[in-house]
Amino acid sequence: MELKQKSTSACIPLSLQWLKKKVEKMQIDIFFPDEIGVTFDSLYGLDQAKEAMQDIIRYFADDSSKSVKPHFSYCIFGETGVGKASLVYATSKAAGIPVIAIDFIVFLSLTGKKQAALVEIIYSTAKKLKNIFGGCSVVFKNIHAISEIENNSMFFASLVRNASGLENVFSFMLSVVSPLAVPAIVLENNLFNTAICIDEPDLATREKIFKDLIQKFEIKIADDVSISRLAKDTFGETPLEISYIIKEAHLFSLRHNHDAVTAEDFSETIMKLSAGEKKKKMTDKEKLSTAYHEAGHVIAGYFSNPNYQLSRVEISPRTSSLGLTATDIDERKFAYFKEDFENLILECLGGMAAEEVVYHSHTSGVIEDLSEATAIAVNMVRAYGMNDLIGPMQIAPEITDSEHFKAIADTQVSENLKKLLNKTIRIISEHRAYLDALAKTLVEKEVILGNEIEEIFAKVKHDLEEQENAKT
Repeated sequence: MELKQKSTSACIPLSLQWLKKKVEKMQIDIFFPDEIGVTFDSLYGLDQAKEAMQDIIRYFADDSSKSVKPHFSYCIFGETGVGKASLVYATSKAAGIPVIAIDFIVFLSLTGKKQAALVEIIYSTAKKLKNIFGGCSVVFKNIHAISEIENNSMFFASLVRNASGLENVFSFMLSVVSPLAVPAIVLENNLFNTAICIDEPDLATREKIFKDLIQKFEIKIADDVSISRLAKDTFGETPLEISYIIKEAHLFSLRHNHDAVTAEDFSETIMKLSAGEKKKKMTDKEKLSTAYHEAGHVIAGYFSNPNYQLSRVEISPRTSSLGLTATDIDERKFAYFKEDFENLILECLGGMAAEEVVYHSHTSGVIEDLSEATAIAVNMVRAYGMNDLIGPMQIAPEITDSEHFKAIADTQVSENLKKLLNKTIRIISEHRAYLDALAKTLVEKEVILGNEIEEIFAKVKHDLEEQENAKT
């Protein structure tokens, strides 16, 4: 979010400069419209949220619309960095009204009476500003921290007393969790019951963010960098996190004396954020077993799921793992069939299956894979009715949660996982040549990107065909 320098300006009356300095001592920020640098055009995505805020902008832009008043309080929630605060600042700038902002963490160190007094100061300041500008926005950031206050009744009582029905003063609670737990007295007074959810940017938006920020930061990228590939690799990342990735990749490239930021610079930066820093080297034995483990994930996914798309596989020890396999996520998919879940489990069990095929045993490195596979299998049986022993019913607290059905469900989950592990072992065994080739390349290179997999597999297929032709 871009806010101009907070120092006093000649265009701001001395009385407002004095008011601003006074409340800043209480950790309350005031931003006048001309000081706000963020605009709707500079926000990425947020189409639905922007549309909701248009009511406020139209209210101040058109005198004829004053009879139809917009909501005067909102709860905006979403992950850190998605643009919650920026949305409020951009709305206020477009409406030509100032913003009063405070981080709710300030309230944590105050007693109930002092909390109420601070709320009163905030809204008395808002009244003064709205008399000058015609309106004002009040923003409570990180309101989810309220759960850390044992007795917050005085805060909420003061909020209701000061914010309810206040003409042309718009209140916003910003939270990373939803729904925000507020007492009935707040909702009964129509406070913060208008919720706006801001999701992480979709694929097209992430691609635009990368293009815009790379240009804005004036960063030179190498020819092997694909913006669409970067967007796919950053599923779930916020604009703030993408900005950090670009800057970190640039620094990584400088440390390695690259003339431009390469695809590997970006890939390594993304992996560092998700899996941690690289650690010390493995022994040759660990390196080989890890290579077979990760190759097993790839083989299981590649030869069982026609939609399988690999992004990166590596065997570099990191903070959270000895190796990892990253695949593309189909962001257009919201509903899953039984076959989809089974394919996910096959991919999870690929590492264990490869170890069983090669070593006739498996290592402790399967722990995360088993955890993920078991969670999927449990949901299939207990939540989605995808089972043979029980049928179309859900097993959950307050629905049907008897010990009898839970025992049957556990049996079904166990049988499903055994069956799918055996299927995975068959897939690995049938494609052993591909497994060996991929594991060998991993030992040599440690990191293989998705586009290289097809080259490796094409060579294996060619060699196998030549062997068959030689036999005939």
